[in-house]
Amino acid sequence: MKILRCKGSPLASFLFCLLFLLPSQSEGSTPSRNNIHHQLAYHNAANTPLWQALLQLKQGVAINPNYTGYLVHPVSASAELTATVNLIFEAPQKACQYPARKRFIEITLGLAKDTLNFAKCSDYRSFRNSVPTDEAYLVFAAENVTSASSMMGHIMLRFDGANTEGTEVQHGITFFTELDSLNIPVLLYDTLVQGKPGVFQVAPYAPFQQHYRQTEQRNVWEYKLDLSATEKSLIAGMIWELGQFNPDYFFHSYNCATVTRLLLTLARPPTLAQMDTIVTPSDVVRFALKNDLVAQTQLLPSHKWKAQSLAQSLSADSAQKIVRQLSKEGSPALNFTRDSQSFLRYEFAQSVNIMLRQRNLIGEKRHHANIQRLQPGQAMFAGMALDVSNYKNPVNTSEESMLAIGVEDIHENQSLTFRYFPVASDINSDHRNYSGETALSLADIKIRYTPSNTTLHLDKLMLYSMTSRVPFNAVYGDISTGLQVGLNRVFDNHLQRKLVAQAEMSGGFTFPIAHGGVYIENGVGISADNHRVQAYLEPRTGGYVYLRNNIKVHIEAAWGLNKYDGSSVGRINTSVTHFISKSWSVNAFWSRLISDRDASFLTLNLRHRF
Repeated sequence: MKILRCKGSPLASFLFCLLFLLPSQSEGSTPSRNNIHHQLAYHNAANTPLWQALLQLKQGVAINPNYTGYLVHPVSASAELTATVNLIFEAPQKACQYPARKRFIEITLGLAKDTLNFAKCSDYRSFRNSVPTDEAYLVFAAENVTSASSMMGHIMLRFDGANTEGTEVQHGITFFTELDSLNIPVLLYDTLVQGKPGVFQVAPYAPFQQHYRQTEQRNVWEYKLDLSATEKSLIAGMIWELGQFNPDYFFHSYNCATVTRLLLTLARPPTLAQMDTIVTPSDVVRFALKNDLVAQTQLLPSHKWKAQSLAQSLSADSAQKIVRQLSKEGSPALNFTRDSQSFLRYEFAQSVNIMLRQRNLIGEKRHHANIQRLQPGQAMFAGMALDVSNYKNPVNTSEESMLAIGVEDIHENQSLTFRYFPVASDINSDHRNYSGETALSLADIKIRYTPSNTTLHLDKLMLYSMTSRVPFNAVYGDISTGLQVGLNRVFDNHLQRKLVAQAEMSGGFTFPIAHGGVYIENGVGISADNHRVQAYLEPRTGGYVYLRNNIKVHIEAAWGLNKYDGSSVGRINTSVTHFISKSWSVNAFWSRLISDRDASFLTLNLRHRF
């Protein structure tokens, strides 16, 4: 027999012992408000990780400062719990906005489900009936390197099950904002500082998948989640609450990844304390895998990605021949034999046929004729499948934040350099798990300290920088693009560094080679300081290759025209990076500058991704 020992003052001991010894609530019974307050205090419910997660509080601070669903201001866990209990008794219809909070109280106090539903909550009941939660999935739409807003991918949840009418349905749960302005500074302020109106959407899943795989040609990874009925119930309740208040969207701190991570945190509440301020879609997948939330994984490849990938496994002549056979009337028949190489050609042909029609390179009649020509392959290759589960998987990429420390030598002066950006990657990162060379960084800052004259310089503060160099192909390729907005140091004719505000757009073409690519592009921009404003051009050409032992070499030649006061400066850059691990790399950067005078400088960097 267990002996109960109550400590503290006699009165406190009596009250807490009395609460502990009270019989548990029987099925269907309703405790009084005061009794609930006392028992929640006894269980220290306000300080539990689950309650903090439901309130979206990290170390007592709201993750989204603009969230309008809080009942008290300033928000605190204990005050919010008290206000929630009072709302349940005083305004039960309004309390229908907080089903997850009510379920938390019932679970904490051992009450039967729906004990605290003092109103019908018909809208929420209708939601649960039409959006069943028999099975849950985490859905990751991989990066879209042709779109600045989608280069990090997109993450969302999916619920499957039979609704009250017995129909099997699938629903996607996503959070986003409308980017309704081309004014980059205003857009950055709205999404980083002020917050833009968010859209929290629960809708049939099929259009989401159609949009990602067909319209945007992005791979879709579906992770079946191993969640209990209680965890799914709490997540569904939290989804309802978020839908009532449509919280503001912040690009860096409250986006699709943040919201999805918060919802999954309800299944692993203690992990909220370890959640980073900036969360990316791949971070959420890593979180689910690390915390044993994933029961099964499935990749649904886009036809563009599949065509690009399979083209690398076929000879150039074989790939071009298939494209011609599918494009032109009266072309020879597509002949296949039951072997692995023919299977690759068959899969390539299927994807190319869809891409040709999608890009209007063939008509509907020709498209359907090709389908008939490819029909025999379906039976011929029955039982064969492509295993692409570990091929170019963005989840296998490095962490997004980077800190670099380096030593720079220029004009016989040595300096220490420090660089940091909180999210994404630069062009010298490891992109072998992406469909092209991409770079996306926010608040990329570089500082240089020169001990000889004890000077400290800001070399870069790039607010937004995007580069997308994807292999070009008339059927399934794209053009390369770039965009930069921020502060940067540029060289004048005398090779003196000038800090300017800079905005640049670029475009060009990238062509694949073995284990790399070559590119040609042109940048067009405006730079300005306190004395002058100038428009400039910078044509660039270069190439990159991945070698053995995780080494990447990147060479680029550029000619900057009028980047500063009529200056014309050429440069030849060579970068060699050794990826020691996913977290650590060493980079050597050499540049030759050509103008009224010539100079070279060398930088050695130790880079850490986290």
